[in-house]
Amino acid sequence: MSVYVEQPEQVSPQLKDIGLGIDLGVKDFAVISNGIVKKNINKTAKLKKVEKQLKRG
Repeated sequence: MSVYVEQPEQVSPQLKDIGLGIDLGVKDFAVISNGIVKKNINKTAKLKKVEKQLKRG
């Protein structure tokens, strides 16, 4: 027994030069490939002060 199946040729979509890369880091939270830098909120002075107060009780 044999089976023959004919499938239409698949056309791959055209890739566009639209893309976005995101680099997650330690110093900065995120650096986006279009130049936007999001700062790491864990390094702010206000947060360090609040953490210090919480440690004291």
